[in-house]
Amino acid sequence: MMTLSPLTLAELEGSLGRLPSMPAVVTELLLRLEDPELDTRRLAHDIARDQSLAAKTLRIANSPFYGLRGRVASIQDAVTLLGLHTMRTLMLAAAAGETLGRLTAEGLDTATYWRHCTAAAVVARVLAPRAKVNPESAFVVGLLHDIGRLVIATNYPAHYKAVHERARAEGLPLIDAERLCLGIDHVQVGELLARRWVFPATIVDGIAGHHAPERWPEQPLAAVVSLADSGAYELGRHLAGAWNPPSRSEYAWNALGLDEATWQAALDEARPGAEEFSLVFGA
Repeated sequence: MMTLSPLTLAELEGSLGRLPSMPAVVTELLLRLEDPELDTRRLAHDIARDQSLAAKTLRIANSPFYGLRGRVASIQDAVTLLGLHTMRTLMLAAAAGETLGRLTAEGLDTATYWRHCTAAAVVARVLAPRAKVNPESAFVVGLLHDIGRLVIATNYPAHYKAVHERARAEGLPLIDAERLCLGIDHVQVGELLARRWVFPATIVDGIAGHHAPERWPEQPLAAVVSLADSGAYELGRHLAGAWNPPSRSEYAWNALGLDEATWQAALDEARPGAEEFSLVFGA
């Protein structure tokens, strides 16, 4: 089994500069979307400047998941029909998928990775009303909850391989193998990247808390995405190398007031969307 020196958060933070930047239009718009006097026509014009981002945003908006198939012909239509908050989270999802989708990581099955993340996003959106959180924010956190894993695999492929070898040899969840092999885990790395990309605080906190929602009682998104992560596994969207998937969080289960019947109904509701969005994000 491969043995490597542990990584530090300082090393990881330095390595983030080797990753693609979030599109400038997204960073600019995130700062402006809370402006009560925001000109929505100007907003639509700004989004349309980035043709690739605009195309992916429209593809998501026209998906059956939003019930608007064929009705969203322009970014202005999307703003009008979906509203500013939904557009913000749609843009975040589209931009993250566009940016991170360009990464290649030795030893990481990116198709499987995105299948897992898109499934978690859809389950999170279904569960969100039970925690009284915005479904679109839940979708984005579900989609991005494992971005730290992608960062590690991209920038430190030998370390990522060692994590998988240890997980397989000892039957560990990947996050436990990360802590043993690296001295840090993908949650910490994901939080660093989300802060670097100036994501809204609720999204940063949801990513940071998804493996320990009991430590984030003031952030219900963490509980939602913790269960969405488990739900993605139950839907068969396994992460490669996850020989012992994380168990459901009892804290999150109780916080959302779930029982087995409700849980299975949520998974049944999410299943078609999980397939649909894995195609939208190119997984």
